[in-house]
Amino acid sequence: MAESSLWHEPDYVKDQAVFKPKGGWAKIEQERKNATRKLMVLPYGRELADLIVRYALALDQPNLNVAFLQMWNILEWVTGTIGGPQDKTVKRATWFHLPRGIEMEVLQSLRVRRNRFVHSGTGTDEERDQIVTSIKRYVDSHLLNLIVNVGNVSSIEEYATWLDQPTSIDTLKQQRRRVNRAIRLLERA
Repeated sequence: MAESSLWHEPDYVKDQAVFKPKGGWAKIEQERKNATRKLMVLPYGRELADLIVRYALALDQPNLNVAFLQMWNILEWVTGTIGGPQDKTVKRATWFHLPRGIEMEVLQSLRVRRNRFVHSGTGTDEERDQIVTSIKRYVDSHLLNLIVNVGNVSSIEEYATWLDQPTSIDTLKQQRRRVNRAIRLLERA
């Protein structure tokens, strides 16, 4: 032996059981066709399709640390916070998730892990699959919201700013009353 160290592949992936969807492959194919039709009519459909491809490639990563970083990047894209403050990423990403306080804590802990990984250059072997599953939940909800266009927006950037709305129903109702009052005043002018 030239040296005493052992070489190994840390990201070795063993054979996996074939995925068997609950509703069968025909159901998945029908959902794919529906999503494709929706993407074709969305003004931001091409950009969203690119994000979905990046999403699939991230989940195909054998290295779960890399998968996590790629998923975080997609989350930054859909929340419009690339290069911006990570607190804003967390705030926008948890807009749909209740109870919001708990969800913000979960995503903050993922943010800390992401920063540790980016700044140290090393990931963690602990709970890597759980970390990817956790961030996947947030990315999934936003990609689905964009496919359905829940905010009736014309771009991913507009969707991101739409996520800045308050989460208090009372506050939203108060804002709606003010907007309706402003519309009535302008219609009289």
